[in-house]
Amino acid sequence: MPYEPTITHAEKPRENRMRVFEGIEPEPMTVKEFLMSRAGSEGLLRKTRTEELTRYAILRRPFREVRFNVRRLRDDSARTVTSFLDEGLASEITDRDHAMLLWRPRYTNVPNTEITAGNSEHDDAESQEIRALVEDILNQRYEAQEYDDELGPELRRAQADPIGTIAFIVPRSPGGVRREQKMLEERSPLHAYVLASSLVTNTDPRDIIESAEFGEIVYTDTVAAEYRHLEGGPVRHLFMENPGASSMSDAMTLGKPLTRVSELYPHLALEILDKGQ
Repeated sequence: MPYEPTITHAEKPRENRMRVFEGIEPEPMTVKEFLMSRAGSEGLLRKTRTEELTRYAILRRPFREVRFNVRRLRDDSARTVTSFLDEGLASEITDRDHAMLLWRPRYTNVPNTEITAGNSEHDDAESQEIRALVEDILNQRYEAQEYDDELGPELRRAQADPIGTIAFIVPRSPGGVRREQKMLEERSPLHAYVLASSLVTNTDPRDIIESAEFGEIVYTDTVAAEYRHLEGGPVRHLFMENPGASSMSDAMTLGKPLTRVSELYPHLALEILDKGQ
């Protein structure tokens, strides 16, 4: 049968309200001073600036709560885990590896506060792109787990049971020619994918994700900065995110995934900056 995920949507939040992650709330001047201190420089004792901060913006960006219903093989118990996914960039990144940068598993335990909503271009209904992104990671995870000596039989039994708890399984390849040889060749990257998908979904590599549910959007305060080389070199972007951050340096660390996205897709960094102006 085709792999058709059981993905449902949670209750809608109250109208004219929005949820925002808690974190540090520095004054704009403090933010600017910190960003200026991060401009590139050369030299050990007497540092010479090589970059200048050309502009920055403080804005709120949407992250979608995603809850996964999981069965643990080690004791056959059930549990639910949560992660967050960048709603704003879900439609922009199609590369499977790069899409891993859109997840924020650390934000699961960060408190969030409900406030009066301002103007937002995002409604509560999840986009087709974000649904497709979640479906893809579950597809690939199942496909990789099928190659595992322990997980494979479990998945095949679930596939044979029409009323099994797993909603959908990636179909087996037709023929299955030289299955053993292909397993040896592909196991390393597949194992790496299972590990990566486990990190971003807050699951164990041997957990079987049975279904997923979309929750509310929670916004994160984000700082976007642009630097230009003083001698006409390339533009560089830096991002900071505040959920659970205790310092500006901590916020910069939390923003590293988005900073990496900006290196891979410079036009997206410009779009984010423009939205915050």
